Amino acid sequence: MIISKTGRTEWIPRHETFTQKIVDMYDLGNQNMGSVLNDYNNTTTGVQRIIKEAIEKKCECVQLVVNGRGQRSVRWMEFY
Repeated sequence: MIISKTGRTEWIPRHETFTQKIVDMYDLGNQNMGSVLNDYNNTTTGVQRIIKEAIEKKCECVQLVVNGRGQRSVRWMEFY
């Protein structure tokens, strides 16, 4: 699992109807491990890592939101 923090502090939806302040955005991408099950398990581990990081911040105001997906990627946003 490749997890990249983008450093973005705002998110604008595709239709550009508003701007939302965010803490950060993560791009998640699978490394093709040769097996759908291995890819799934690797993705699960990556998502769990992001959730653990949010919990460790001990901030009740943080929300994790899945935003879109590609063929082998997911984008998570961390809201205030």
